Amino acid sequence: MVIYAVLLTNYKEEDERQAFDRVNRDIEKLHNWADRWHMSFNPTKTKYMVATNDTERQRPTIYMNGTQLVKVRNFTQLGLSINEKLNWEEHINKTINKANKKISLIWRLSNDIPRYASENIYTSYIRPQLEYGAILYDNCTIEQSNRLESCQRRAAVACTRAYNRSNTRKLMNEVGWPTLKERRTYSSLLLMYKMIHRQTPEYLHRLLPARLGQHYPTRQNNNFTIIRSNTERHRNSPLPSMIREWNRLDKTLQEKPTLSSFKNTLRDKLFTPKKKLLSQFKGRSAVNQTRMRLGLSALKEQLHSHHIIEDPTCLQCRNEDETIEHYLLVCTRHVGARRVMFQRLGPLVAGLGINFNNINNNTNMRITSVLLSGSEELPYDDNIQIMQIVQDFITASKRF
Repeated sequence: MVIYAVLLTNYKEEDERQAFDRVNRDIEKLHNWADRWHMSFNPTKTKYMVATNDTERQRPTIYMNGTQLVKVRNFTQLGLSINEKLNWEEHINKTINKANKKISLIWRLSNDIPRYASENIYTSYIRPQLEYGAILYDNCTIEQSNRLESCQRRAAVACTRAYNRSNTRKLMNEVGWPTLKERRTYSSLLLMYKMIHRQTPEYLHRLLPARLGQHYPTRQNNNFTIIRSNTERHRNSPLPSMIREWNRLDKTLQEKPTLSSFKNTLRDKLFTPKKKLLSQFKGRSAVNQTRMRLGLSALKEQLHSHHIIEDPTCLQCRNEDETIEHYLLVCTRHVGARRVMFQRLGPLVAGLGINFNNINNNTNMRITSVLLSGSEELPYDDNIQIMQIVQDFITASKRF
């Protein structure tokens, strides 16, 4: 049983006593009703919480059947943890702790399964937990939001087996995941669309304020009146923030006739398409190929650029830095493995105008990009072969 008592934050001390007396009288009525119907409530399992920022002040107590109830600082209802200050610290802490335990599962599996399988574990099993009730806690603090993003970043590191110091932007582009903040905005706008079109319970539709063009025509007839807020907490609460996000949308998007068309267009607007090619492989060579794409692998120039080692020069070619281009195209230590790679790649990249017999500084970066990420000009199956051939070279070179 849960009893909610709503108390104002700016009450006088005598008003507070009256409020607690009223709650005690209501509980007494509940007890009498239960007694009349031969029921009983267990006071040792009944808790209460006072929502206030002034948590240190002594307050009256609440009783049930002569037993003083225990006052708690937080409680969980329908999966959401709410504390006495009505912020999301407790809920976000629990959510992140649960997610981190499950991310360790990805670490144990990611060496033995294709990367897309690891990513599916996160997107279907862990991310829904991070996003449970996300529309409600979208007004969390910047620090709390950053901690949620860091949790998703840990999942991306586990899926790709990238080094922790890898660039975050490159890492998230590699796995193709939008930020959790972007996904919360997406979910809020979907709910807003359903509220407008009465695809939610009617009481949610009635929460919407008047449209700007309701009384006189404007160029923003689909926009809603901004809800005035006296505090930053109220301004960032779900409905005011949803209305602001809705008003920022293009008129053509606001007027989409169906939820599915609105959802698809909004997804294209907010999210970057995922490059599925990069997540089709598994094994140590695929991991090293990914690390080179992310800019932090065991190659000495990349380690040097992250201030991990002092000397970026190649151990074999003493006068050149061990860059990606040097390792894949030039280094004399891997001549045999490279010759085999070029022979296998030649027919696949001939349509791109790449000639491995004429490699120079002007073509190095383009060739390296194709070897690490494939080419949009080539069919998907050809790109798969290119990636596999390069991974075979990485294995044969015995560099990592």
